[in-house]
Amino acid sequence: MIRFIRKSLFTSLLSLACAAAIAQPAAYPSKPIRLVVPYGPGGPSDIVARVIADEMSRSLGQPLVIDNKPGAGSMVGTEIVVRSPADGYTLLLTDLPVTIVPHVLKASAKYNPVKDLEPIGLIGGSSLGFVVPDALPAKTLAEFVTLARARPEGMRIGSGGNGSLTHLMAEVFAQSAGFKLTHLPYLGTGPAIPDLLAGRLDGLFNSYLATKPYLDGGKLRMLAIASDQRVPEFPSAATFAEVGYRDVTVDYWLGIVGPAGIPKAVVDRVRTALDKALQSSGVQEKFTALAITKATDTSGPALTRAIQAEYKRWGEVVKTRNITVN
Repeated sequence: MIRFIRKSLFTSLLSLACAAAIAQPAAYPSKPIRLVVPYGPGGPSDIVARVIADEMSRSLGQPLVIDNKPGAGSMVGTEIVVRSPADGYTLLLTDLPVTIVPHVLKASAKYNPVKDLEPIGLIGGSSLGFVVPDALPAKTLAEFVTLARARPEGMRIGSGGNGSLTHLMAEVFAQSAGFKLTHLPYLGTGPAIPDLLAGRLDGLFNSYLATKPYLDGGKLRMLAIASDQRVPEFPSAATFAEVGYRDVTVDYWLGIVGPAGIPKAVVDRVRTALDKALQSSGVQEKFTALAITKATDTSGPALTRAIQAEYKRWGEVVKTRNITVN
């Protein structure tokens, strides 16, 4: 009888131990991580995602799989992440436009970047500039404005999509300089490059890193930089502020976020992998070659502050300038 009781007790304890082992969640990450890029291949977000993905994969012990989901100025990819489980297996390589799209596409945007995203870490940024095809008869920004004002049909300026940062920069530039804009949205600025090179576009706001090969090859011309100051990579290009268009200034940044509610331990795990990647010599060398400046503060709180500040700023810009999509 005693032997039977002992055997039963042992069996019960073993069952409880097995049940506890089954219920215990696997250590994160236990499978590949999806890193959504809300633009097509070739744009700044896509380039940065591919630079850091391999290094982060080594730290995490699981691959970061790049998944390009372009559309609506980053809204399509962002909404995919917002609707995903908050378990750390679907992340977003986001940038400043995530704070703009909800203001412009109010009827269709179903997320608030301040409330619905979990900031994980700030990566850095790149200078945004205004580029034109070499064949365009405008060697300076002043010449471009003169040419634009003389074209009643409007200047054809591309963007990374309706409501994107590059769209709003074009709208602000056209309003500030007093010329008509014919806005042509693309699924990211990368896909707009071929039309710009072919002369089917008259201009495009894009990052220096995405246009560098064409600038170096003389196929595109940088007319102005939308940063606070000139960039060392292209010192001959004046800032918009220098030539009288101070409103056409932006601090373009990139970061990693996930859906709101990701457990702190998971956030910390991804942030540690990101920090390690940003400190690696390989990533630093690639960033230097691509003219990407690593953020001084790469923490989640730093990204939170950036999202909150830009969400407020661009909401005011859209309202004050009555910017709508076409």
